[in-house]
Amino acid sequence: MRPTYPTKCAYVELKSGGVLRPWAAVCEKALADYMESKRRAFPRFYFVSTADLLDILSNGNNPVKVMGHMNKCFQAIEKLTLEEGTTAQGSRPNSTVGRCRSTL
Repeated sequence: MRPTYPTKCAYVELKSGGVLRPWAAVCEKALADYMESKRRAFPRFYFVSTADLLDILSNGNNPVKVMGHMNKCFQAIEKLTLEEGTTAQGSRPNSTVGRCRSTL
């Protein structure tokens, strides 16, 4: 293994094909496989770009942030109106999420 120098940053190391490059390829492959599994589970995700899908999955418990992507997943739905104080069916106990109603 080749030594790295304190002045090198990870970006320079990746660009030059150093030690981190094989690990980055493994991480990219694992992320692509994970996202493909989510697309197979919910086929509407095939209509969403990889960056948008990553944003949806990372903010899955925050419906307000996910609403920005609704028009990419579902035709004729611009946004959802959330009602406060209702418990989502099938959610974990003590978790309150607004009930959704589509707005055209």
